[in-house]
Amino acid sequence: MNLRRASGDAHGLSNSLVNLGDVAAAQGDYERAETLYEEALAVRRQMGNANGIAYCLFNLGDVAWGQGKYTEARRGLEESLALFREVGDRLGMGYALHSLARVAHAEGNDRQAAVFLGEALPLRQELGDRRGVIECVEGLASVASTHDPALAVSLYAAANALRTGFNTPLRPTDHGVQEQELAAIRARLGRGAFDEAWATGLPLSLEEAIAEASGIAVRSGADRESLPAGLSNREGEVLRLVATGLTNAQIAEALYLSPHTINAHLNRIYHKLGVTSRSAATRFALDHGIA
Repeated sequence: MNLRRASGDAHGLSNSLVNLGDVAAAQGDYERAETLYEEALAVRRQMGNANGIAYCLFNLGDVAWGQGKYTEARRGLEESLALFREVGDRLGMGYALHSLARVAHAEGNDRQAAVFLGEALPLRQELGDRRGVIECVEGLASVASTHDPALAVSLYAAANALRTGFNTPLRPTDHGVQEQELAAIRARLGRGAFDEAWATGLPLSLEEAIAEASGIAVRSGADRESLPAGLSNREGEVLRLVATGLTNAQIAEALYLSPHTINAHLNRIYHKLGVTSRSAATRFALDHGIA
């Protein structure tokens, strides 16, 4: 890394910083990971590397989640998702959606977590990202743990077996989080029911686990707000604030997002509504009862 810094190799330096940050994050050393990722982000911003910036923002969001800084994590992850969508990086989109689901779950918003995972799961499946698919199955097991703990245990068992079969172990930090959740479910179900549910999940194939997890995503996200023109809930929030006359900077502050992310949301809103101005978007919001 020092050689790359001395030689002015910005691309190589940023990659080295990210790799070292990944190692620190996997070891649970979030402060060092954050420092490394922030330097990598600064380098990539100077380079104008949009895709690289998106990955750094994702990494920083994930580290913030690991430290329990959920507002900060959500802000960084939403900005990374907007950039991934902008550059068409579907793998990055899957990463960001999964991590946003973890933040939503940590904040007690399992409905929103299910919405994120419901988008991430088929995306990662299409990309052949088996590790990512298993992560989504585990995420939806976590969502199910509050209302169907036996199904949650079965999916965790399936994911555990699939990880072994595909040689994709959990990171040590994630293993600790999962063990805590399983212990809480075991206490609720009792040892006998827990063991029975675990045994039920072990033989599930990847396709069967996906089918079970997809059902959770549909059921848990079914009550999400219905908005016209295919607007997402977040886009609906942005449009409501546009209709009140707030500037992009004021909307960003209200939603704890960056102005860049708000601009990306507005571009998608305009495209979905078939409009090109704030005044036309405001008229749509008023006509459809969104404002």
